[in-house]
Amino acid sequence: MDKMPQTYGGDGGSIPPTTIMDYPKSFVRNGQTFPYDEDLDSEGYVYGVSVTWKGRDAEVWITNDGVSVSFDDDGSLVTTNITPENLFKAKRSLTEDQLADILDRLRKIDLEGKTYTEKDMRGFLKEYLNDREE
Repeated sequence: MDKMPQTYGGDGGSIPPTTIMDYPKSFVRNGQTFPYDEDLDSEGYVYGVSVTWKGRDAEVWITNDGVSVSFDDDGSLVTTNITPENLFKAKRSLTEDQLADILDRLRKIDLEGKTYTEKDMRGFLKEYLNDREE
């Protein structure tokens, strides 16, 4: 992959010249390259877009039901009130322009949302796994 630009959206996130996640796809928006992966099935979609948000490596996770950002450095997760299903009328998949629109929305709200620590996330996973065993 070519060297990627350092900034995205001025005060928002940026893409580092090398990315931790090796995604098979990428799109370019305003001269910026965004590596991503997708998982599509009959029930919906999951997209992972690799970004750096204010100097922190992160993944933007986009599903039909919502958008969240997980940070690599401390394992925290920020959930947002952005709902792609409402924005894009319950589509089975999103276009690269729609993915870029979501990134633009994140930048505009300055990643406002509920933050969960890595410890919180491990607790949720443990609870989920315990419930599945019952």
